[in-house]
Amino acid sequence: MLEEVRYRRCPDCDEVMDRMIFARVSGVMIDVCRRHGAFLDTGELKRIRRFLAEDGPRRHAVARELAVEEERLRERRRPPPPPMAQPPRPLWLELLELLLR
Repeated sequence: MLEEVRYRRCPDCDEVMDRMIFARVSGVMIDVCRRHGAFLDTGELKRIRRFLAEDGPRRHAVARELAVEEERLRERRRPPPPPMAQPPRPLWLELLELLLR
Protein backbone atom coordinates (compact mmCIF):
# COMPACT_ATOMS: atom_id res chain seq x y z
CA MET A 1 0.00 0.00 0.00
CA LEU A 2 1.38 3.42 -0.96
CA GLU A 3 1.93 6.01 1.73
CA GLU A 4 -0.06 9.22 1.30
CA VAL A 5 2.20 12.13 0.32
CA ARG A 6 1.85 15.02 2.74
CA TYR A 7 3.61 18.32 2.17
CA ARG A 8 4.31 20.05 5.44
CA ARG A 9 4.69 23.69 6.27
CA CYS A 10 7.90 25.16 7.63
CA PRO A 11 7.56 25.81 11.36
CA ASP A 12 9.50 29.10 10.95
CA CYS A 13 7.91 30.76 7.88
CA ASP A 14 4.78 28.62 7.28
CA GLU A 15 5.69 28.07 3.59
CA VAL A 16 5.07 24.62 2.08
CA MET A 17 8.33 22.65 2.16
CA ASP A 18 9.81 20.48 -0.58
CA ARG A 19 10.25 16.76 -0.05
CA MET A 20 13.51 15.13 -1.05
CA ILE A 21 15.37 11.90 -0.50
CA PHE A 22 18.49 12.44 1.60
CA ALA A 23 21.63 11.85 -0.52
CA ARG A 24 19.35 10.84 -3.44
CA VAL A 25 19.69 7.10 -2.69
CA SER A 26 19.21 6.70 1.06
CA GLY A 27 15.48 6.07 0.96
CA VAL A 28 14.98 8.62 3.76
CA MET A 29 12.45 11.29 2.73
CA ILE A 30 13.05 14.65 4.43
CA ASP A 31 11.24 18.00 4.36
CA VAL A 32 13.26 21.01 3.21
CA CYS A 33 12.48 24.70 3.47
CA ARG A 34 14.47 26.79 0.97
CA ARG A 35 15.06 29.48 3.60
CA HIS A 36 15.32 27.55 6.86
CA GLY A 37 16.85 24.18 5.97
CA ALA A 38 15.86 20.56 6.53
CA PHE A 39 13.39 19.28 9.10
CA LEU A 40 13.41 15.63 10.16
CA ASP A 41 10.54 13.56 11.47
CA THR A 42 10.89 11.08 14.32
CA GLY A 43 13.38 8.35 13.46
CA GLU A 44 14.75 9.97 10.30
CA LEU A 45 18.04 11.09 11.87
CA LYS A 46 18.61 7.51 13.09
CA ARG A 47 17.92 6.15 9.58
CA ILE A 48 20.29 8.73 8.02
CA ARG A 49 23.05 7.79 10.47
CA ARG A 50 22.53 4.11 9.72
CA PHE A 51 22.66 4.82 5.97
CA LEU A 52 25.90 6.77 6.34
CA ALA A 53 27.49 4.14 8.57
CA GLU A 54 26.50 1.07 6.57
CA ASP A 55 26.58 1.76 2.88
CA GLY A 56 26.22 5.51 2.48
CA PRO A 57 29.62 6.20 0.90
CA ARG A 58 29.21 3.51 -1.76
CA ARG A 59 25.64 4.46 -2.60
CA HIS A 60 26.52 8.16 -2.52
CA ALA A 61 29.28 7.54 -5.06
CA VAL A 62 26.76 5.79 -7.30
CA ALA A 63 24.39 8.75 -6.93
CA ARG A 64 27.17 11.17 -7.92
CA GLU A 65 27.91 9.09 -11.02
CA LEU A 66 24.22 9.08 -11.93
CA ALA A 67 24.03 12.85 -11.49
CA VAL A 68 27.03 13.34 -13.79
CA GLU A 69 25.49 11.06 -16.41
CA GLU A 70 22.14 12.87 -16.16
CA GLU A 71 23.91 16.20 -16.76
CA ARG A 72 25.71 14.74 -19.81
CA LEU A 73 22.38 13.61 -21.25
CA ARG A 74 20.84 17.03 -20.62
CA GLU A 75 23.78 18.70 -22.38
CA ARG A 76 23.36 16.44 -25.42
CA ARG A 77 19.64 17.21 -25.63
CA ARG A 78 20.11 20.98 -25.38
CA PRO A 79 19.78 22.73 -28.71
CA PRO A 80 22.91 24.51 -29.89
CA PRO A 81 23.02 28.23 -29.15
CA PRO A 82 21.98 30.47 -32.04
CA PRO A 83 24.81 31.90 -34.09
CA MET A 84 26.15 35.19 -32.81
CA ALA A 85 24.75 38.15 -34.71
CA GLN A 86 27.11 40.96 -35.57
CA PRO A 87 26.76 43.65 -32.92
CA PRO A 88 25.73 47.04 -34.27
CA ARG A 89 28.66 49.28 -35.11
CA PRO A 90 29.08 52.26 -32.80
CA LEU A 91 28.01 55.56 -34.29
CA TRP A 92 31.35 57.17 -33.49
CA LEU A 93 33.13 54.55 -35.62
CA GLU A 94 30.85 55.19 -38.58
CA LEU A 95 31.41 58.95 -38.25
CA LEU A 96 35.17 58.47 -38.06
CA GLU A 97 35.14 56.38 -41.22
CA LEU A 98 33.10 59.07 -43.01
CA LEU A 99 35.62 61.73 -41.97
CA LEU A 100 38.57 59.66 -43.14
CA ARG A 101 37.16 59.04 -46.65
